[in-house]
Amino acid sequence: MFSKIKLDKLTIEDSSVGIIRKEAFSNVENTLKELSLRNNIMKSIDEKIFLNLASLKYLDLSGNKLSQLKDSLFSKLVNLETLLLDNNQINSNVFKNLQNLESLNLQTSNIYLDRSVFELLTSLKKLFLSYNLINSINEGDLNGLLSLQELNLDHNKIIKISSKSFEEVKNLKKLFLNNNLLYYLPKGVFDNLNISNLIAVDISENKWECICEQEWIGSWLSSIGQANTPSGTLGCLVGKCENIPQQQDNKNNLEIIKKEEENNNLIYWIRLIACILAIS
Repeated sequence: MFSKIKLDKLTIEDSSVGIIRKEAFSNVENTLKELSLRNNIMKSIDEKIFLNLASLKYLDLSGNKLSQLKDSLFSKLVNLETLLLDNNQINSNVFKNLQNLESLNLQTSNIYLDRSVFELLTSLKKLFLSYNLINSINEGDLNGLLSLQELNLDHNKIIKISSKSFEEVKNLKKLFLNNNLLYYLPKGVFDNLNISNLIAVDISENKWECICEQEWIGSWLSSIGQANTPSGTLGCLVGKCENIPQQQDNKNNLEIIKKEEENNNLIYWIRLIACILAIS
C-alpha cells in the first residue's frame, strides 16, 4: 500500500475507516514509529497487521468500535512506548506483555480491574483508567507497576480501596480518585507513597462520611501541601474532628450558664416580691 515510501509517522484519523488489510503496512515495517488510526469505525483488527512493525513506538487506536482483540495483537511491538485504546470496549489482556510500554490510555472503555493484569508492565509511567466501571481497587490490582508516576482512576464507581492497594506504586507523583463513590479509606492506605514526590492528588467529589475515624485523611492532605489539588468539594475532610466535641461542650456550657442566669433572675424577683409583701 505504501510501497517505495519511507514513513516514520502515519496518521489516518476521522476517516470512517472500517477495515485495514493485514498487508497494509508491509512496506514501512522498518521505518514506521508513529501510527494513528483514531476516530474511525474499526470493530476488529487482524492479528497479523502489526506483526512486522517492531520499530513502532506510538500507536493510537482510540475512538473506534473495537471490542474483541486477539491477545497476540501487540505481541511483536517490542518497542512500543505509548498505546491509546480509549473510547473502545476492549478486553484487558491485549496489552499485558508490552514490557516497554510507558503510557497506556484505557479511558471510557467499559473495563473492570482484573487482578495482576498490569504485573508485566514494569516500565509503565502513566495509566489512564478514567470513566470506566471500576468499583474497587483490591490488593494485587496494581502489582507490577513499579515505575508508575501517574494514575487516573477518576469518574469510576469505586466504593472500596484495599489498605495495600498502593503498596507497589511507591514512585507515584499524580493520583486522581475524584468523582467516585468513596465514603471510607483504611488508615495507612497512602503510607507507601513518597510525600516528597507527590505533585497532584485529587480525592474530591466522593461520598465521604463525617466520622472521627476518617479525620486522618484531612491531616494527610494537609501534609502533602500544594500537591493537594481538589477539582471539587472535599466535604467534611477539611474539618477537624477533635473540635466537634469541644464545640458541643462549649454549646452545652453556654446553655447551662444561660439557664443558671434565668434561674438567678427568677429567684431575685421572687425575693423582691416577698420583701415588698412583708413590708406592706
